[in-house]
Amino acid sequence: MATRRPDLEAMAYKAPPYVAASLFPPFLVNQKNGIMQYADVLADLSAQTGRSLAAAPTTTTVASAQDAFTAAEVIRRVNAGDSEMLLFGGKELWQARAARIVKRSVGASIETAAATATFGGIAGISHSDIGNNAIAGIDRAVERISDFAEGKTCLFGARRTLNRLKRYAEVVERMQFTGIMPSSVRDVRGVSDEQLAAALGVDVVVGGPAAPWFTGGSGAYGTYLGVAILPDPSVHPVEEVQLGRTTVYAVGGQDPDNIFMVEEYYDDNLIAEVVQARAWYQIQLLNKEALYILTGFDEDNAVTSTSTTTTY
Repeated sequence: MATRRPDLEAMAYKAPPYVAASLFPPFLVNQKNGIMQYADVLADLSAQTGRSLAAAPTTTTVASAQDAFTAAEVIRRVNAGDSEMLLFGGKELWQARAARIVKRSVGASIETAAATATFGGIAGISHSDIGNNAIAGIDRAVERISDFAEGKTCLFGARRTLNRLKRYAEVVERMQFTGIMPSSVRDVRGVSDEQLAAALGVDVVVGGPAAPWFTGGSGAYGTYLGVAILPDPSVHPVEEVQLGRTTVYAVGGQDPDNIFMVEEYYDDNLIAEVVQARAWYQIQLLNKEALYILTGFDEDNAVTSTSTTTTY
């Protein structure tokens, strides 16, 4: 019989920097299926003029929007025989190692879902090619999304693509004007995310692992970067317009930063110790208007396609 292990759940594990937690902060729910209320982007209303004395003003009803969610299970299980566990210093040390492995696997699943919801859904999201000027494209994206939501602006994508961006001539030139002095292209890889954000006019730069942000979508994502307004995890989505959240089914005792259920047991049939991690979640993209995707970040910053924009 599987035994839940809160100690293994709380244990830190070595994970690559993930983008999903920034774009879609966890939102705990107490059931796997339900309805989330959230604030939707509202069209600007024209103020009424010429109202007759004592006549009731024209009124527009403002209500929250709704989005159905289904927090689906994701699970990873590993096992090892008795003799194998001895190579790791015994049962407890092997269990700790196994817990780190399975939690990383579950975390990677959530990251893949975030990439699919953003870069994978580009056809339904505002987007354009940067042409021959990345800075102009980023400026355009920031201006566009800032009309729809409030919060920190974030440039995100694969770490490899962000490193490529640092080598662009117009970006190197901008860095020099903001106090960052790379003497050659070889120096720009040492530029921090904070320095790059300052040079590009965004608040935050977040780079994710190559899989899924670069190699996802059969490699198409490698030329993508996104600009988004980051949701405030402490604010309910109904209180302000947010890009989205990760709905997490709280199976008991979870903290938003630790959504795993980790269990272990001995399997007599396998003659092996088993450790597994589970989580129940769904990525919910609530307001696409708070996201803009830029394409064309090829190696030489050459124009690879004509500008294309989907308008909302």
